[in-house]
Amino acid sequence: MKPRLILLVLSALSLVACGDGQADSKNQQAVDALIKKTKENLVYVKGGSFQMGDFGQIDPKSEKLPYSVNQDDKYLHRVTLDDFYIQDRQVTYSDFNVYAKSIDEPGIEYDQQESQQNTSDLPVGVDWYKANKYCQWLSKQTGKDYSLPTEAQWEYAARSRGRMMPYATDDGILRDLAKTILLEKIGRKADAGSK
Repeated sequence: MKPRLILLVLSALSLVACGDGQADSKNQQAVDALIKKTKENLVYVKGGSFQMGDFGQIDPKSEKLPYSVNQDDKYLHRVTLDDFYIQDRQVTYSDFNVYAKSIDEPGIEYDQQESQQNTSDLPVGVDWYKANKYCQWLSKQTGKDYSLPTEAQWEYAARSRGRMMPYATDDGILRDLAKTILLEKIGRKADAGSK
């Protein structure tokens, strides 16, 4: 079975698609760059089976305590997934606005004065319906099948193919971020056992 392309976006992400989705000549370069960036950010995830849900009660490292307080995460159940691709980053305000301009819709405004960061590179916040329309637009532009990830695909990818890792890090351990950044700046790796 051919792996399906999945666009990683939070359920809060959405984009509205109207018209035929064709970009004018001024915006075509930006659309082409967005499509290229999207393809470059896709990560192949080999399918498999895993225990989906809160695995804290069976993880010896958690002292049998749950990792989640959400009731819908409570019960573990086995899920099997086919191979798929998922984007390794979220859709940004800039990405969304390229899309919106190409379909003659208004972009999403953000106030750079209120943020100390470049908000154009922050994840855009839109609803599921708009996010789904964005995926449909990408499918039409590329001739490939793009969709939002299912909850199972998202959890499987975030947990490094379903491994019992409570945090989405290389090894599932949270470390002191300030120490890690400082050590990386001076060219040393953070102590693997530090917390």
